[in-house]
Amino acid sequence: MQLSLRPLVRRGPEGGVVIRADVVAAGTIAEAVEQTRDLLRQEGVPEPAAVADPFDAIVAELTAGDAASAPQDPVLRRLLPDAVRDDAEAAAEFRTATEPALRRRKAEAMDVVLEDLAPLRTGAESVLVRAERVPAWLRGLNDVRLALGALLDISSDDDLMAEVDEYLDSIDVTAAGEDAQTLRAYRIIIYDMLTELQARIVDAAA
Repeated sequence: MQLSLRPLVRRGPEGGVVIRADVVAAGTIAEAVEQTRDLLRQEGVPEPAAVADPFDAIVAELTAGDAASAPQDPVLRRLLPDAVRDDAEAAAEFRTATEPALRRRKAEAMDVVLEDLAPLRTGAESVLVRAERVPAWLRGLNDVRLALGALLDISSDDDLMAEVDEYLDSIDVTAAGEDAQTLRAYRIIIYDMLTELQARIVDAAA
């Protein structure tokens, strides 16, 4: 299956990169980044019944623990892993000391991505990501991919796009509503889009 909503990336001046994307692609990426950032900041978590958009389920599904204990949810645990694996007390102490700053750094990287995406979301054809902002883009996109990867429970043997193709071949376009299979296909498409965007930025900035 060929997806058309693919941001194009080329090398820009002075080590920056130029990203070109239409409004739909930019909005899809921004929505994923916003949801992951809000999760890290633990702000505006909706009740499950209030979730309208499929990606909002990322926030609705997650619960936050206290700073001293590892998150129970696999997504937060993936974004905020224990630094010490074989010593629970040491891990808790380290988490208490470092997790707030780690959350803040990750969220701030996503703020950079959202700031640069803003013109694309309102119709600009392209944006220049300055060289000093490229690392924040790579960190932010990677964390969003980690969040989606944890939700999708990806393994090295998974052929995700084949799974989407199979889903598209089997759906009843006249059926109303969303189901787990639709949500999974939606997340796979976003994950694939972010993976390719990240790779293209690395290539363009190299």
